[in-house]
Amino acid sequence: MKMPPLKDWFRHTEGSVTYYLPTESTEHLDILKTYWNNPWPTLQVAREHKWGGNVLFGEVPNMSTELYFKRFKITNPRYIHKPSRAKTTVTNELYMQSLGFHTPPLFGLIEKRVGGVRVDSAVIHHALTDAYPAYSWINPPDGFRQISQCERDAFVKAIAQSTADFHRASLFHGDMHVGNIMCGFVDASDITIYWLDNEEGKKYSTLPFTKRANDLKHLFRFTHLVPKEEQQLFWNTYKELCDLDEQEINTLSQQLNHETSKFWRKKGIDYSWD
Repeated sequence: MKMPPLKDWFRHTEGSVTYYLPTESTEHLDILKTYWNNPWPTLQVAREHKWGGNVLFGEVPNMSTELYFKRFKITNPRYIHKPSRAKTTVTNELYMQSLGFHTPPLFGLIEKRVGGVRVDSAVIHHALTDAYPAYSWINPPDGFRQISQCERDAFVKAIAQSTADFHRASLFHGDMHVGNIMCGFVDASDITIYWLDNEEGKKYSTLPFTKRANDLKHLFRFTHLVPKEEQQLFWNTYKELCDLDEQEINTLSQQLNHETSKFWRKKGIDYSWD
């Protein structure tokens, strides 16, 4: 079902807190209120963030799928005059969906204002029931579904295709690592790529070279999760599909190699990805 634009979402305000839903629903509004005011003790912590936020997930009443609750608490004054990161996530993902990209299904949005300033917010998604992190398919852990090398190569190429499409659309992700890319798999010809954690993203009229390099730098930092052969296949596929000329590709390759090697040297590892 196509999501309505954010301006058309149902809104309900109580005191300093506003709850948003794609369509009006008493049951779904109660879920947002419970999470915000007295969350279920059964929710699990997926991760805690040093900037004050966290991600909780789990089953909630009247829902057939788990929900993920990502909360952003403002601890840095530079963010107080910007749209909340939760609202930015929703805005970015609705735009991405309009271009044909996939994100986890949106459930709702919450914002808290104090003195007109958004000081706290949360975005809620439905869990993806048919997708797993990209690195699980490319470098399967023990007990995970094993796939053939041909299927693994198809995954890498699908991610490279979606990344090139993302950048050709002049989109910047901001945290483009293999943990923020989920893959749904039927077979080698039916792979769906989902983009997660889109709060840092931005649409440009023309994607700056530095932003493209920043996205790809994040991908290549996670070398311990992606074998070197798959990294090279990704790069060879991406550079064939992206909208750069040969000189720009060579410059980008040099930058990525330099930045990735520097990143790993700080961790005591001598590494070159090309």
